[in-house]
Amino acid sequence: MKSTTSTSSTTTASCSVDSDNITTTTLGRLGIFSDSDHNEYPWKINKWMTESDLGSLSRLLVQTNLVKNHILPFFGTDSLGEIESGKGTRVRVWDQDSQTEHELVFKKWSSSNSYVFIGKWYKDFVKRRELKVGDLIGLYWDSCNSRFNFCVIQLKDLLGCMQFRSETGSTTV
Repeated sequence: MKSTTSTSSTTTASCSVDSDNITTTTLGRLGIFSDSDHNEYPWKINKWMTESDLGSLSRLLVQTNLVKNHILPFFGTDSLGEIESGKGTRVRVWDQDSQTEHELVFKKWSSSNSYVFIGKWYKDFVKRRELKVGDLIGLYWDSCNSRFNFCVIQLKDLLGCMQFRSETGSTTV
């Protein structure tokens, strides 16, 4: 079995090829989650970056089912009304990798019946973090701090592998 390991400041990844020539990449987030933790994997929303997420229109599109299951239940009636009306509500987003806080607007996009983060998404996340198509990000609502937590789970160019096994044990291609 051939094996390589790569580590950035917060992400570790190992790539191995077994005797059947099947490539598997195992990713880990340093200091955030490990198999020895008994806590639930926090990143409820995982999103592969697309051209539309990275464009100058400054919006991050989130699947409706993920919003209904992992975002809307945490908001009060007033905020829900603002979100659903399309006006939007201001939300704080903590970038766990860089330890910085940012403000975005979260709203329902009525033309497509989907949900988006808008505002300074492009400047504060895409440009500053140098996000690319194929990068994997994670988000979840942090009830203790009343904000979203954000991280880059996988950089597309970290390893050239076609397949990886995430910390939760699921395989993604």
